[in-house]
Amino acid sequence: SFESIVVGGLLNVILPAKLGEISRLIYLRNMYRYPVNYGVGAMVIERGADIFMVACFLAAGAGIVTGNTLLQGASALLIAVMIGTVFALKLKKGKVVRSVIARIPVRFIRIYSQKIIRSISRDFGANRTLMVLGYTLALRIVYFLTVAFFLKVVASFDLSWGEMFVIYLVSSIAWSIPLTPGGTGTFHAGMVLAMGWYGIVKEEALAVAVVFHLLLNLVPMVLAMAVIFYKDIPLMKMVRMEERNKGVTMSEITICEGKR
Repeated sequence: SFESIVVGGLLNVILPAKLGEISRLIYLRNMYRYPVNYGVGAMVIERGADIFMVACFLAAGAGIVTGNTLLQGASALLIAVMIGTVFALKLKKGKVVRSVIARIPVRFIRIYSQKIIRSISRDFGANRTLMVLGYTLALRIVYFLTVAFFLKVVASFDLSWGEMFVIYLVSSIAWSIPLTPGGTGTFHAGMVLAMGWYGIVKEEALAVAVVFHLLLNLVPMVLAMAVIFYKDIPLMKMVRMEERNKGVTMSEITICEGKR
């Protein structure tokens, strides 16, 4: 799993539209014969946990930064509703989700979605779901502290914790927009916009955003190259893996999974 994450991170830096996420499935299937629907199920849980955590941070940030008591109460209520919804869906064993999927008119999409849900129900119980949420929360906290350290210590900006939290939130959302390789452009625009709210001139904000973005992308690149070197995977083999899988349709994958 770690190998697929770092290799996918490298390809996310190179490819647009978060295509590195798809390469994770291809890597696991070709290198370890890991079923595709299991990989998709794990990826759905990971992305869902990430979106859930960002939504909670947004709700909390809105109340903390504005200092509005009413907004703080509404934010706390929203977080409680989101957490309650997650556990309600788990307690119902996915019955709500299954009933929605059963109404999908396209047969192929409906069948494959049902396979993914079965994989999630089997592999992700309450304990493992909580573990994924805790892991995602830890990553988000580490990223916030990284942003704060870079802005406060490296860039020497006179910003409060609340202001740095806002910059962190905006940069997180901008980085998640699947338009360009590694969030290039969208990340910089988000950082410049957020820092501009606190009196930092565009030229200085852009310079900081460019350097910070390079450092952030350097980590997955170094880790991925270490995995490729350790596993002795020729780069051309990875290219051939990608090219060979371009012609594989989702229906073919479903047939293969059905035979397992």
